[in-house]
Amino acid sequence: MEQLDSLYSERLEYLLEKTDEISHNTDAWDSFVSGSITLITLFAAIVTIAGLIMLIGEIRQRRFTKERQGLVIKDLIRHLFVNAAIMEALEIKSQGKWNEVRPVEGVFSRFCFLESDFLLADIRIADNQFLRLHSLSVFLRNYNIAAEIAERDFAKPSVPIEEKAALFEDLWGRTERIITELIELGATAGLLTVTKKNPNSARQDVATFIKDYYKKEHENIVPGPMPERKGVKSFFDASGFDLKDEFDKSITRRLDYIRVVPF
Repeated sequence: MEQLDSLYSERLEYLLEKTDEISHNTDAWDSFVSGSITLITLFAAIVTIAGLIMLIGEIRQRRFTKERQGLVIKDLIRHLFVNAAIMEALEIKSQGKWNEVRPVEGVFSRFCFLESDFLLADIRIADNQFLRLHSLSVFLRNYNIAAEIAERDFAKPSVPIEEKAALFEDLWGRTERIITELIELGATAGLLTVTKKNPNSARQDVATFIKDYYKKEHENIVPGPMPERKGVKSFFDASGFDLKDEFDKSITRRLDYIRVVPF
């Protein structure tokens, strides 16, 4: 990124030098009128000004793209935040009696990321971060596979409760791992807010995005008593996110429409 900034600076300095030369040659407008400035000089001025306009537009586009990359990371985490809330809602509604009930069809399939998500095509990184990006793409793909396995196995009464509970734990573990990797990537690539004084600044940047995203949807929700969350399930409650209230509201919202049905 620093090399790219240096390149833009050199190009801008060159164009400004050319502009100064043209300005020096065109100090007297009367000279231009009298024909002392050639058509070639006028053409050069037009080209130089056009180059400046294009360069400014390119810089603005680059900045917008960097902001968009940060939004991609935040929205992927938001997707996992909602998936986790749905899992908690399913646990509450089923009371863990997965030998008697199952989620309605398609719940776990909707957990899956889009193919374009796990390709992470919008993320631009330095060469030394490529391996991390590639590993993250594999994690997202494997999360999709785990979600599809859950979709299949929770629909079968023959699958033991213990295996279904293990599938939940697996999805929770993958959720924590992917979010941690996304935040590390966003922080090191300068796509999330990072301050030296606050080690949780990147997580709080994501938390602010999630709160703002669901501000209207959650404003009138009053969560009821929630089961105690321990271990990996308390990931959003602590870990620098401080999203306990928001997570409770998201679970409450999902309890309104997430259904389990008897076998």
